[in-house]
Amino acid sequence: MALNRPHELKSVLLTIFIFLFVFSLMSGFKPKLLSTLADKSSDNVSALVNKGNALDSSGNHAQAIQYYDMALAIDPNDVDALYNKGNALDSLGNHTQAIQYYDKALAIDPNDFDALNNKGNALDSLGNHTQAISYYDKVLDINPNDVDALNSKSNALAHLRLPITTKK
Repeated sequence: MALNRPHELKSVLLTIFIFLFVFSLMSGFKPKLLSTLADKSSDNVSALVNKGNALDSSGNHAQAIQYYDMALAIDPNDVDALYNKGNALDSLGNHTQAIQYYDKALAIDPNDFDALNNKGNALDSLGNHTQAISYYDKVLDINPNDVDALNSKSNALAHLRLPITTKK
């Protein structure tokens, strides 16, 4: 049986998980079975995110999103899957959607400087230069020498035609 759509894989995985859960309860198995399944799910999430990253790096952004969606179907709070889906969406020009995924990642890890920086980039692409600068400043609060944030901030300031300043 070939599973061609992420929702088909999610449905099959959910069915298997429910079956094993009910079977374990009926058979008197302890939660060790469930923790083993959780460990396998964690491994699967990483593998799916890595496959998505490889596709995204080779310019296959839409395909990459499918793998990130499969990872998020297993673990909706996986920061790497959320952040990388945001990157793929941004690469496709879907800046507003990308921001939504950066926000989800930042809700879990508010100091993820990559998500902060890339949210700033997406905002800048949408013409929200002042708001973008506020996100670059958050990155620079965490790491004052972050080259990406410094470069992005200078570009946003240039869009606003403001002088470049650094925090003291």
